[in-house]
Amino acid sequence: MKKSLLVTMDYPPIRGGTSHTLWQFSTQFPSDDLFVLTELSEIYIDADFEIIRKKFHSKSRYVWPKWLPLYRHIRKIIKEKGISIIQVGQILPIGTVALLIKKLHKTPYVVYVYGQDLVIMRRSKRKFFLIKKILENADGIIACSNYTKELAVSLGADPEKSLVAYPCPRLHSNVEVLQQEIDSFIQNNNLAGKKILLSVGNLVRRKGHDMVLKSLPQLIKEIPNLLYLIVGKGPEKGRLVGLIKSLNLKAFVKIVDNVPNSKLALYYKCADLFIMPSRELKNKYNETIDVEGFGLVFIEANMFGIPVIGGRSGGIPEAIADGISGLLVDPHDEYDIAKAVKKLLSDEKYSRQLGENGRQRAINNFKISEESKKIMSLLK
Repeated sequence: MKKSLLVTMDYPPIRGGTSHTLWQFSTQFPSDDLFVLTELSEIYIDADFEIIRKKFHSKSRYVWPKWLPLYRHIRKIIKEKGISIIQVGQILPIGTVALLIKKLHKTPYVVYVYGQDLVIMRRSKRKFFLIKKILENADGIIACSNYTKELAVSLGADPEKSLVAYPCPRLHSNVEVLQQEIDSFIQNNNLAGKKILLSVGNLVRRKGHDMVLKSLPQLIKEIPNLLYLIVGKGPEKGRLVGLIKSLNLKAFVKIVDNVPNSKLALYYKCADLFIMPSRELKNKYNETIDVEGFGLVFIEANMFGIPVIGGRSGGIPEAIADGISGLLVDPHDEYDIAKAVKKLLSDEKYSRQLGENGRQRAINNFKISEESKKIMSLLK
């Protein structure tokens, strides 16, 4: 494999799907052929490959463009380490720097794309134009799903140089939790006897937490012991709290933030099902401006043997095998959401079967070693 430099703003110790995925891929590459350039952090992590931490942006009013320090860092590392190709972790702003370096110094680059990063910049004509130029000039595209790959191709990426490398679940000891810990967690949080719906993720509009809340009034009429646990934080929290109050759902919903990864398994273990009816958000021209490119969280929930419910949008149908590992619903219809919840909570045998199917599918179909081979082949 050629020596490559992965440049990313999202990398451990930062939490999140992108950070986790890029770290997982990094661990599979030959350590002598990979260098990682990421931003400064107070916490450093151990790795077999070299991680270089630098300040990406300048705050000086006299420096323009603001990413000029990043350009200088990349050029220096290319010369010192003998780098043959750049791996772009985020299309903006890192892709801009990679495009400039390719034009000036002929260093090729490949770009990781995730879905929402390709459409959210429609709000800025300049940035959206730049995204197209970065994709058109890329020597390879690494997409998190077929949906995202097709989206990239529609914006100018070469289909012959584009591939899908699925994010993979964290297969670690957190899946196994002592029953004593679970019992203590249930007791301390008053969860005994509850039917628990669980959502885990950033509180942003596309995730569809509000649609689950809107489905609850009809659900609790038939399932009065229902409890909706929302794990996450983000800009939508205030609106969700207001919706909970207006629908008189305070006794049936609990929002929990700042849950460490080490404790997250307890929430999955206590849940009867996982739900995240993510949807596409569109502007006044009916153009998609936000979307779920894949949905790794559904695969991770399946790892705990619980069925999942997701919105029929974006790349989610690739994360959820409908009727096999979970159910797909219309993310804009609270009645369809409620129908799926009732089906899974009323039929325990069916629910357990979907959960076990999902666990086996997560283990067998989403292997980081196999997905990484695709990327290494592209880099060669």
